[in-house]
Amino acid sequence: MSSNKTLYAMLGIEQHATSAEIEAAYQAVQHSYGETLPGPDRDQKLAALDKAYELLSNPVRRRVYDASLAAGQASTLERGINPGTPAPTGLGKLAESGNLGSGLGSVDIGRTKLILKLAGLILSTSLIAGFYYFQGHRQQHGFQPFGGKLQEESEMELLNKYTNDAKDPLASDLLTSLEAERDKVYELETLRNGAADAKERGQYTEALLKVQQNKQAIKQQLRQRLGELGQLPVGPDKGR
Repeated sequence: MSSNKTLYAMLGIEQHATSAEIEAAYQAVQHSYGETLPGPDRDQKLAALDKAYELLSNPVRRRVYDASLAAGQASTLERGINPGTPAPTGLGKLAESGNLGSGLGSVDIGRTKLILKLAGLILSTSLIAGFYYFQGHRQQHGFQPFGGKLQEESEMELLNKYTNDAKDPLASDLLTSLEAERDKVYELETLRNGAADAKERGQYTEALLKVQQNKQAIKQQLRQRLGELGQLPVGPDKGR
């Protein structure tokens, strides 16, 4: 008997055999053992045959067994057929044990699920914390919250209207300076987006923060002046 006989060879089939072919071969070999082998030998062979069929008829265990064959790892069933076969390790041991959906396998699956849940929780927490940090950072340095471009344009239109209505030289000068800083912001944002590398992008970001801070200071001065002139209405727009 060959020392490297596999469970497929035991049933007389190829490794790519279908489930129907495995069942038919099992029944044929079982019948042959019952007809030709003596009692003690027959019982041992039939027991090994039943275990081989049980493994190969289980799609999951069969895939693990096939992988063990590719890795050169024998299963305990092959040792029963070929006493000289080394003890099973790794995939071979897992395939013959059947602990793929219960026992150790279920513990591993449960542990994996727990790890995935914890990873998802950590990721969600990080995203939420990052969102609020980014929002605070933007506001601290004069950036508008998400969707702030439209809000800023609307605010500039109102400041324009209130300044024109006030007909105040100081307010007009402040508005001119504010519009100039706003144009600088747009220009620096465009340059930063087209930066060739991280170093250049960092330089534009640093300059952009300074211009944003200056723009916010001028805007605050303009608001204060318009408030003194009674041009800012009392209500939602005031103090924006």
